[in-house]
Amino acid sequence: MADKGISDIEVVHRFLKDVMPKFHHAYGDMGERCNASTSKEFKNVLQDAMEYFSDGNVRAAQSRQIQEELAKTKDAMFNNIDQALLRGEKIDVLVDRTDELSQQSGQFKRKATSVKRR
Repeated sequence: MADKGISDIEVVHRFLKDVMPKFHHAYGDMGERCNASTSKEFKNVLQDAMEYFSDGNVRAAQSRQIQEELAKTKDAMFNNIDQALLRGEKIDVLVDRTDELSQQSGQFKRKATSVKRR
């Protein structure tokens, strides 16, 4: 009935979530007073739902959903890595500029001191 990844109870809940709105749409409040003819009319809907939920379609749908979420996560991680690399490059440029400014300030201080002494 169910894939190892989905418990039997979860499949039953999904089955009921699928069938209940269809039943209420077809019969509304009359559904509370069902009789034998009502069950015969709704038999095909129940059969289709039972086939869908027992054929592994639930497993295929869950697998598809997991694959889509995995692809989204993978894309997000690639974007994060690209952004981190760009930040790293910018940080390297800032470090180089800081070193250069430090050297220039040292030179400026020495020149200012020598000019002051003259």
